[in-house]
Amino acid sequence: MYTRNKKINQNRYEHITKRERDIISNHLSAGKKISYIAKALNRSKSNISEEIRRGWYKGKYVPSIANDRSLAARKKSHEHTKWRNTDLQHFILSHLKEKWSPEIIAHI
Repeated sequence: MYTRNKKINQNRYEHITKRERDIISNHLSAGKKISYIAKALNRSKSNISEEIRRGWYKGKYVPSIANDRSLAARKKSHEHTKWRNTDLQHFILSHLKEKWSPEIIAHI
């Protein structure tokens, strides 16, 4: 019976680990191409390319910089953007102090 090789994690994204970043760095230092690295890590070429762009510093890939930038981006993506609006913040808090329900405040 003939079976095809299945690509693992094609439909589910997992963040690149520090270990994978070190592997990317080693492969790049050895002159390997993005497609080779992608196959070695079972990642898409675009994922590896984006990772290299993220960690590019002074003409080379630096895994620690890529890791720091990745963590910063992840932290920033979880910020509550609505709470940056101070007018909205004051509006909500003042109505909550007046014992308005959150449902009523949300529909104003």
